Amino acid sequence: MPKKLFLRTLILQLIATMALCHSIGCQKANPEGRENVSGTITLNGKPIDPKWNASITFVPSDGRDVDDGGGEQIAQGRYLLTGIGGVKPGKYKVKLYVTQYYDIKTSEPSTEATGEFDNIHVSMIPNEFNENSTLEFEVVQGKKNIFNYDIVTDFVPDVESAIKRARNRPPI
Repeated sequence: MPKKLFLRTLILQLIATMALCHSIGCQKANPEGRENVSGTITLNGKPIDPKWNASITFVPSDGRDVDDGGGEQIAQGRYLLTGIGGVKPGKYKVKLYVTQYYDIKTSEPSTEATGEFDNIHVSMIPNEFNENSTLEFEVVQGKKNIFNYDIVTDFVPDVESAIKRARNRPPI
């Protein structure tokens, strides 16, 4: 291979490699500008029972697209929304859900849903922490966004009534 052709090929390969490295290396890890949000959620000062299903949801409170928010399971009292699963900067209504599955036939707690009509989930906290929540949090760009919360309540779920309603629902 003549020296001139070799140099030309080498230069083109270097330019192509630099262009590729630039396009890959200069991309943001999170092009949507989402922020990490983490924290600890407790119930009356204690970790949430690991047999229960718990989650947190951040819903935009300023009219923005609901996709700007996010949600995550709470495991061992902790949650983390990160990267593309993070939350865009802004103000949010925070909704907390804590439920327990119950077997409709035996009325016993169940660790998971076993079938659409075999069990129900019963909220272990009142609606003031989820559907009627007034909890708010502002996610700030470039800051450490931590939302810790202790659900303080004397709420007692009416499991018997929930199971009775489930047993009496008409078949589909």
